[in-house]
Amino acid sequence: MTNTTLLRALLFVLVVSSLPMAMATTVATAAAPTAVEAKLQELYSNWGGEVRYFASSIDLNGDGRDEIIVHLVGQTLCGSEGCDTLVFTPSDAGFRHVTTIRLTHAPIRVSPRSTNGWRNLIVSAAGDGVRRHDRELPYDGESYPSDPTTIPVRRWIRTAADVVIPPYESIDGGTLLVSR
Repeated sequence: MTNTTLLRALLFVLVVSSLPMAMATTVATAAAPTAVEAKLQELYSNWGGEVRYFASSIDLNGDGRDEIIVHLVGQTLCGSEGCDTLVFTPSDAGFRHVTTIRLTHAPIRVSPRSTNGWRNLIVSAAGDGVRRHDRELPYDGESYPSDPTTIPVRRWIRTAADVVIPPYESIDGGTLLVSR
């Protein structure tokens, strides 16, 4: 190895080691609060087949109260393009449905970046024959985009994000919502 090659290798290691590493946090998933589960029952009880969900809570808007993120799964509910992910926020009446994001796959992550006072969501999405990619969804002041495939694809290497819905081995690991 020449001195120039060795110097380049050392410089590369120095530069790479000085870059901030992604320090993702995984938020534990659990059953959704009763008010959220009631809304899910209302929205999905007539769906053909078994419906399960993975839920997590995290403060998205900095008000000190956790929003609920729910990723629904089921053989008749989801296609190869993905499943629905819903966001709920606390309200005087329990929880308000903020948005339904279609065509998503776990993991569902929360970015450290915010738009209009709410943290952006990072979802893995595919659709219309497009290969699955991560997309960062900004909050528009009322909701998150319902179709993540309309958001440009960006690379998330070295971006710290909270994993709120981790990848799952089987839908059977989700909480049962509707049985058939």
